[in-house]
Amino acid sequence: MSKLYKTMLILSMIGLILPCFGFAQPTTTENEPLEAPGTLEQAKSLIIELIMAIPEGMNSAWQEAKEIWQNTWVNWWGSYIKPNIIKIENWIKNLWQDTTPMIEQEFEKEKQEIKQDLGEQGEKVKQGIWERFKQLIKDAL
Repeated sequence: MSKLYKTMLILSMIGLILPCFGFAQPTTTENEPLEAPGTLEQAKSLIIELIMAIPEGMNSAWQEAKEIWQNTWVNWWGSYIKPNIIKIENWIKNLWQDTTPMIEQEFEKEKQEIKQDLGEQGEKVKQGIWERFKQLIKDAL
């Protein structure tokens, strides 16, 4: 085998085994090894210490998570969301400003058509039945 291959093999084995030595270290609290309590009073004091440490740990973890989340949200909002919302808002404003005169013109045309239709319908209503019948006969001949 080549020298490079052997070196890589040895380094990868060391890299896999070396982190496991950290798990073999004893757990200590304030430089004292953790031992099982010998008496009931020691057990009681240990349990009270653990119970008192839980809220403090939860509070500090919550504060750190809250700070990270707020910073992440502010950065994410400011760099990704807000610029896109502003672009969309400007696009809609421009679109609305461009189409507003066309909409007004179409509205005026429709208004004129409706007035004409109502005028024609009004004339027909003014004619009597006999007049409409005469007109129908003239149109048929």
